[in-house]
Amino acid sequence: MNEQLKKLIELQEVDLLLDRIRSEMDQIPKEIDRLKGEYEQSAASLNELKKKITELQVDRKNKELELRSKEEELKKHQSELFSVKTNEAYTALLKEIEEGKKLKNDIEDRVLAVMEQEDALFTEEKIKKAKLAKRKEEVSEQQRELEDKLQRLKQNLQEVQSEQKQKIGNIKAEIFKRYQRIREKKDGVAVVPVADKFCGGCNIALPPQLINDVLKGEDLVACRNCLRILYLKEKSEGS
Repeated sequence: MNEQLKKLIELQEVDLLLDRIRSEMDQIPKEIDRLKGEYEQSAASLNELKKKITELQVDRKNKELELRSKEEELKKHQSELFSVKTNEAYTALLKEIEEGKKLKNDIEDRVLAVMEQEDALFTEEKIKKAKLAKRKEEVSEQQRELEDKLQRLKQNLQEVQSEQKQKIGNIKAEIFKRYQRIREKKDGVAVVPVADKFCGGCNIALPPQLINDVLKGEDLVACRNCLRILYLKEKSEGS
């Protein structure tokens, strides 16, 4: 195999590794943002629940004030029973007292309904608070792990970049430029094997003469369709 071609294959392995490292590094901040976003949504949900509880408490207090007002009104009417002087006034006052009692019972029922809603929301709030506290710990731990991973990847990136620089130094400038142009246009893959007489990049059938040229190894040979540089995999011993 052409010596420069061997070096290109080795360089591409390093470049693809760098691509993977950079891709992982790019994903980590996004993953951290996603975790934070999920936590913030849960926190917002809890705040909405607290807001509902506050609104119910205000509603209950208003109803309790209405209830006390109605109770005072009933006490006043009941005391007035002893001072009315006609049967008609007495009967009218009794009717008003009866209607007042019904209204009082209705207000009490509404107060109890609100209290039941409060109890249900207090229970829900307690559960959500516990879940949110646990989730906060989990998110903090996951964020630490991701940040640690990012630091390891940065260190790995520097090591592989050093290896990449060394390999680039062993390749002729014009060949490296050609390799880079192809890599930029072909998703990072510039050098591909001949796979059963087909291009390992675009999977098109290769003319026999082109395969012979690859086999000779005198020059770099490219697929006429995708323009990737071709090579033949060397057979391992015993195959």
